[in-house]
Order: sequence, then C-alpha cells, then structure tokens
Amino acid sequence: MPLKSNKLNKMGANKKPISIFRYVFLPGLFVFIIVVVVNLFIYKLESTFFYNIYNNEVAGTKALISRRFQSALIAAESTGALFVSSEDVTKEEFDSFATILTQSTSSESIAVPTMIEWVDTKNVIRYAYPVSAKSAEVIGLDMNKYPNRLIPIIKAKTTKSAVVSEPIMFVEGYPGLLVYYPIFKDSNYLGQIIVAVRMSNLLAPIPGESPVYQKNIYIQTGNFIIPFDDDIILNNNGERVVDAQGNLVKDSLAQEYSDSKNVVTEYVVFADKTWQLKFSPTYTAEITKRVIYYAGFSLIFIVDIIILLLILNQRQKRLVKEMAKSEALVFGIDDGLMAMDKNGIITFVNKRAEELSGYDSKDVIGKSYYDFWLLVDSKGVRIPQETRPFHQAIFKKEVIRISVVDHLWVLKKDGTRFPIASSISPIIVNGEVAGSIMLFRDITKESEIDRMKTEFLSLASHQLLTPSTSIKWISELLLKGDFGALKKKQQEVIKNIYVSNESMISLINSLLNISRIESGRIIVSPKPTYLSEIVTDVAKELKNKIGAKKQVFIFEPEKNLPKINVDPHLIGEVYKNFLTNAIKYTPEKGKITVNIAKVGDNIISKVIDTGYGIPAKDKGRVFEKFYRGENILSVEKEGNGLGLYLVKQIIEVSGGKVGFESEEGKGTTFWFSLPISGSSAKPGEVSIS
Repeated sequence: MPLKSNKLNKMGANKKPISIFRYVFLPGLFVFIIVVVVNLFIYKLESTFFYNIYNNEVAGTKALISRRFQSALIAAESTGALFVSSEDVTKEEFDSFATILTQSTSSESIAVPTMIEWVDTKNVIRYAYPVSAKSAEVIGLDMNKYPNRLIPIIKAKTTKSAVVSEPIMFVEGYPGLLVYYPIFKDSNYLGQIIVAVRMSNLLAPIPGESPVYQKNIYIQTGNFIIPFDDDIILNNNGERVVDAQGNLVKDSLAQEYSDSKNVVTEYVVFADKTWQLKFSPTYTAEITKRVIYYAGFSLIFIVDIIILLLILNQRQKRLVKEMAKSEALVFGIDDGLMAMDKNGIITFVNKRAEELSGYDSKDVIGKSYYDFWLLVDSKGVRIPQETRPFHQAIFKKEVIRISVVDHLWVLKKDGTRFPIASSISPIIVNGEVAGSIMLFRDITKESEIDRMKTEFLSLASHQLLTPSTSIKWISELLLKGDFGALKKKQQEVIKNIYVSNESMISLINSLLNISRIESGRIIVSPKPTYLSEIVTDVAKELKNKIGAKKQVFIFEPEKNLPKINVDPHLIGEVYKNFLTNAIKYTPEKGKITVNIAKVGDNIISKVIDTGYGIPAKDKGRVFEKFYRGENILSVEKEGNGLGLYLVKQIIEVSGGKVGFESEEGKGTTFWFSLPISGSSAKPGEVSIS
C-alpha cells in the first residue's frame, strides 16, 4: 500500500508541471506570438502612414518656397518688361506699376517682395518701391562702391539671366536675399531690377498651418545656414551675421544646426543658385513612442492573460476534483440515476440504473425517455404519457415522487418488471425547465412487506369487525330492553361498552380504508358535482355535534361555482374529517367557517376554526399515521390519528393538493384544492366505508 501511494504521489507531481505547461505556458506563448505579430503589423502601418504624411509635408514646404521665389522673380521680370515697353519710365509710373504688381501677386501663401529697385546702366539706384523714408535713402546709391552688390550685377548683365545673391543682412536687421534681373531691349542694356525678399517671408508656413512631423528646418547655401524658425543668418563656423556689413559673432545655435543628425536634404533652385532644404523628421520618434505604448499595453495584456490562465488552471483543477467527487457519488449510490433534457432525451445514466433496467448506457443515451422507460400499473397496463412522473415534473415545474402506495412498475429489457420508488426533480434555469434528474430504486422487498402489512390489516380488520358488529347489535338490544329491564348501573356499563365499541368500529373502518387506498384497490368514480351540496349534507350530519358545543357554523361558498368531476363519496369523507376535527378541537361557543372559491384553474375549499391550533414543532407530522398533537391529548382523548392521513391520500388520488395554516391558541385553517378539470376515474375493487 505505501508503494502504491508513493506512485500516485509521483504521478500527481509529474502531472502538475505538464498541466501548467499545457494549459498556461502554451496558451501564453500563443498569445505572445499573436501580440508580437500584431505589434509588427501595427508598426508597419504606422511607419507607412507617417512616412506618407512626412513626404507630403516636405513636398508642400518645398513647393511653397519655390512659388514664393517665383513670385519675386515674376515681380522682377514684369518690372523689367515695363522698362522694355516704354522709352522713358517716370518715377510715378514705376511706383504705380509696382503697386499694382504687388497687389496682384500677393496672397496669404505667397510672400510680397520687401522692396523693388531699378538700377540704371551706370549701376546707380534710380527708383525704389515702396515709397518710404528708407527707400528714399537708397535712391542715388552707387553700386560700384559695394563689391558684394556689384558682383551679382555684373554676373546678371554678363549672363543676361536672373542672379540670386547669397543670404545677407538688410540694414533693417533681418536676413534676406536679392534677385538681380537684367533689362535688355534687343541688345541694348537698360539696367537691372533688384527685388529684395525677406527670408522670413520666403520660409514662413501658411498662416494657421505648421509642420507636425518636422523640426529644425533650415536652408543650407554654401557656408550659410538660415533657420526657418529664427530670423537670423548663421554659418558653418559657429557664427552669426549681425549686420549688413557682414560682421560675425559666435553663436551656439549655429553649432546645434551643424551637428544635427538624421537630416534629410531636399534641393530648391533659385535662379542661378541651388539651395539645400534641411529637414529633421520626427515621425520615427513618434512611431517609436507609439510602439512602446503598444508594447507596454501588450505586455500588460499578456501578463493579465497568463494570470487569468493560472486562475483558470487552478479552477480547472478544483473542478476536476469536484467532478471526480460527483462521479464517485453518482456511480457509488445504490439508487439508479438518470438525467434527461427538457424534451425527454436521456443524457446520462449511472451504473446502478443500467443494472436495474437491464439496458446499457450506450443503448439509451440520446434516446427518448418515453420509449425506454416504460411504466405500468399493478395490472400491467402502461401509464399514459401525460400522467407519467417526468411529464408532470416538466410541466408543473415541481418535484414528483413515486412511492410504494402508487403501485407502479418498470418494464426491464428482458420483459420482467419491478416495483419502483422514484423522485423526479426538474432542472430550472432562469425560470425555464432545462431538463430533469430522476432517482429510482427497486422496492420489491418494500412492496412485499407493504402487501403483507396491508393484507394483515385487512384480514385483522375484517376479523375484528365481525365481533365488534355483534357487540354493537347486542348492546343496542340490551339498551332497548329487549332482554328485560336493566338497572341504572347496568345501563351505564352497557352504554360505555357501546361507546367504546363504536370507537373500535371507527378505528377498524379507518384501517380498512387506508389499506384499500394504499393497496390501490379503491374505486374513484367522478361525476359532475357541486361541492357546496356535499358540504351542506355533511353539515346536516354533524349538526347535533355542533349544537352540543354551542359552536357557530358559517358556510360561505362563492357564487356561481361550477360543477366539477369528483367522487362525491370520497370528497364527502374529506369534508367530514376536516369538520369533525374542527368541532372536536374547537372549544364551546367557538366559530367554524367553510369557504369554497375558484382560484385560477382550481377550486379551493377551506375549513377555518378558532380552536387550539397546532404547535410549530408538530406541523411537519400533521398528515402522518396515528399522529395527534400533544396540546390536545389532555383536552380530547378520543381519536386515532388516521383521519388527516386518509384525507391526504384521498385528495392526492383525486388529483388535488392539501395543506394547512395554524397558530397555537388561535386556530387552524385546513384547505384542499381540486382542479376544475376534475379527477380522473380509477378502476378498483372497493370503496371506503
């Protein structure tokens, strides 16, 4: 035995890691792989998405700067055309044309030239627009004295094409560039148009818009750096241009731009110059940030899944243990167990059910209960489907029990039969029947004992009834004086004999009635009957007893009660028992009330008294054989405790229900209900006496 125990322990120890590997590690790994694949897919989508946005922004920025430069170039060309078309352009004509020109070419997204100048053939500035104090200062300025201005003038005249200067600081203190456009009429040189453009106007974003995935945008041209966001000129030596003369100072910002990494270059052509647009894209950082977020959430998700799998694994283990216990219980009980769905299809049978029925589980599972489970009565007649216990349990949604008194048998596979006791419990989920569970057992021994008991009671009762009848007859003759006059003392003795014998006869009749009902030999002969008429007849029969105790009897039947099919003799016995008990256990001058009313599909009768009531501890035994409440034994000694048991048997065989409500010292209400559809006829051998 110790070896076997150790072996089982080792198996359990080996099974634990296998279970965790199978139900936790493998699913967790599968989820991890899925999450990784999803994250890679998201990363690719994000990269493509942001890359497209970035490219669109770069292309838009490049196109905007080119359009603005073209605006300045067009201004120079148009002004030059003015001088070609006219022999002598006056200052007023120049200003008027420049005004119209700037108005027609300006918009929210196109920069307006800062200044338009005309330089004559001797390189002297003659006209300047717009008209202002500062523009007046430059009129008459000789460009021959300024080499940095003279060089592009000579280049433009020589190449006969537009020339763009390097970035310079204007006297106003901000950076810009100059566009030099030579004017030729045929081969005659007429001077040049110079358009001054402020760099911030050239590089500024459209109002209300700004790049989302760019930073540190600047222009690189030769040795100069012009940031988009700062109105300054830097160079590659870490210096900043501070004035129009080109003086320099050290500036750390220049080094920052020079050291920029991950810079993307785009080229823009400005007349004779090709400038570099420098972009530092930030969308990769944005993607990285988002992927980190996704990975973090994914990690949390994976951890949650693993924790959930661990919890489920533990619950599965507990469930397996509980299932093992349940299986041991189900297969180990000595009663047969069968489970059915709501349509009566068998879903489970235990080993004992197979043994009792003779059917193997594979023969019955998946088949109809009605076809497999055949019930017959004591005469071998099959029980109709609508009255079978399973059918009643499903449609009534209540537990149905079969006992020895129902005298039902089950047909086995080999054709033999055995008496059955059973309990059928409906499975109710959310108010709806999902199926039922049936427990049953072979009660052959109990049935045989019950049969022998019933036969003994019947035989003994008949044997006792004959001498009791003789004693009753002789006592009546003696009391009548048929054998001569009796003395007073003799009459009292004979009367006591008569009364005691009547109690004996009542007990014998009760025993006979019970044995007849329990043996299934009682006849039930329903016929259309008014229950109120039965109560009236019983009340007349008990009138003297009611009057003897000066009790008040009230009968309150509901109006227009219909007739129902019942056996009037049996139901009369029920009313008689209830009223006799009410009279017996209600003090003098008490009140007894009988109510009959229709409630739904039933007719309910109530017998209400103001008697001694039933103790709470005894309420569960009221309908047992020979039971009498302890509180009335000293008040009323007569009684055998069989009346209410007989009532219960009669009501159940009539298809009804019986019950009571009671409070000790205040009274009791006994009630029974009968379906309006009535009782079913039942063949038998005898009736109750």
